[in-house]
Amino acid sequence: MLLLNFEAMNNLAHWSKRLALLSLGMVGLYLGAALIGSHLPANPDWAETRNGITIYVETNGHHTGIVVPVAAAGIDLSLTFRPTDLGDKRFAGNWLAIGWGDRAFYLNTREWSDLRPGTALSALIGSGRTLLHVDHLDQPYPGDDQRAVRISRAQYTRLIAAIMATLKRGDDGYPVAIPGYDDRDLFYEAKGHYSLLRTCNGWTAETLGRAGIKAPLWTPFSGGVMRWY
Repeated sequence: MLLLNFEAMNNLAHWSKRLALLSLGMVGLYLGAALIGSHLPANPDWAETRNGITIYVETNGHHTGIVVPVAAAGIDLSLTFRPTDLGDKRFAGNWLAIGWGDRAFYLNTREWSDLRPGTALSALIGSGRTLLHVDHLDQPYPGDDQRAVRISRAQYTRLIAAIMATLKRGDDGYPVAIPGYDDRDLFYEAKGHYSLLRTCNGWTAETLGRAGIKAPLWTPFSGGVMRWY
């Protein structure tokens, strides 16, 4: 009996070691792919337009987003992201900071201290419900965390079209608004699945790339996006 128990424990230790090595290998593969993807650009020949429309790519250190003017190039975003969606339309801004992410993560994690293992695991495995987070700003604040990018009118038009393609719309044709964290932000029901392979930062890179702007081919991390601007 003791011999059998020893053999069982030995087998368990063997398989535990193999599982640990496999897990480390998968983490290494993921990080390696992220490193390579963040250094390979989509639209490598792109250059800023000297007298173009200025947008901003922003980060809070973990999450990236795109900051666009409410009105530019003949496009009025207040017709989609309506000031009346806010509790008080006086908080409507001249600029919108737009990001995409997992629905449960957004709604249940106002601060990092609110993060729960179940919420994080659900997002990483893959979630079928996502949101756009839209912050109303009076003006951008250029710096390390908010970097200006000048793009052409055509690129701006494609950028807005890519953002709009992410939105879900209700029966009335307008996106479905959900209260945000404070008076100046809102969530909107969105399309797409969040996972380890398509994070909030991946969405930012993908959206910029679809507009014809230089962006990483693939990155799950904010640094992989911000390094290009």
